Amino acid sequence: MAHVSPKPDLQQQLRDVRQAVGSTRVFLQNLYEERFGSIDSSRKGHAPSFDDASPLQLVIPPSFHTQVQQCQLSPRAQDILLQKLHKIQDDYSEEFQMSCRKLAQTSFPQLLPVLPRIMTQLRDGLQSPFQTKDFPHYGKGQGIRGETSALRIPTPPPPRQSSIPAYEA
Repeated sequence: MAHVSPKPDLQQQLRDVRQAVGSTRVFLQNLYEERFGSIDSSRKGHAPSFDDASPLQLVIPPSFHTQVQQCQLSPRAQDILLQKLHKIQDDYSEEFQMSCRKLAQTSFPQLLPVLPRIMTQLRDGLQSPFQTKDFPHYGKGQGIRGETSALRIPTPPPPRQSSIPAYEA
């Protein structure tokens, strides 16, 4: 008859597994903290909130307002221009808030410590066109002129004068 070896104690096997899992957890946590920094137990599962971050405040440079006044626009044209500028400011502010929320919802823990710096860079990047030399030049480049210059709509090119049909050319 074959010799049957006694079964090892089931409780002992469970203790061994529990000990292996515990030591593996400690090893992996140490490895993680060595690579990415310590895990703050109070922030586990809690992404930083940027809902209360100060809203983006875009300021139109005074030089742009001076250029607009020099153009001698009608009151209606000035109102339209101001409405467009306010819409641009609102769009930029909304984009900033949406980007902040999306970044705050990141699932990459290594990104969390640098989020404030990223938010500052995003804020500066959105504000820079309004505060640098670029924005005042928009008036010149886009042709802010007095009422005497009408809006020019480009005319379509004249038809071809060729005897060869276009699909054969």
